[in-house]
Amino acid sequence: SLLESADSILKDLAIMTERGREFVEDPEQGLELRLKEIDKILIQVNTLLKEVTKVAKDSRGVLRENGPLLHNSLTNAEVMTADSIALMAQMDASLKEFDTQMKAMGQLIDGYDPDSNAEMKEMFNSLNESSTSLQRLMGSMEKSPWRTFRKGVEE
Repeated sequence: SLLESADSILKDLAIMTERGREFVEDPEQGLELRLKEIDKILIQVNTLLKEVTKVAKDSRGVLRENGPLLHNSLTNAEVMTADSIALMAQMDASLKEFDTQMKAMGQLIDGYDPDSNAEMKEMFNSLNESSTSLQRLMGSMEKSPWRTFRKGVEE
């Protein structure tokens, strides 16, 4: 029984060896064909690695050359951003102050009574006279600029 089992195992081993050899030697699917394909893949991987290495070296050179410029640009951008924020805060404060002043002026104008405030009445009269004088000057300049420069405004 033991001999029969050993014989059976040896026959199975012989069949497996024969099939293995057929597979290895088969030109359509054999080991040699697979090794050639692996060779092609390794050549492609090697070419790709060379290209990646070249790109890495080129990139390192570009970064080395442009690194300080990029650093300066980023620093300048940070400074400009900080300055812009400070300027915006100042503008906001100025606009709030202007708004406050305009409200105060509006209250003054709303409360103006020319009969009870002689200084304001005098100021408005002066502004009115200045406006009239400026209108006369501009009218004279439109009519005859050279005459206005030489002789003044016509009465």
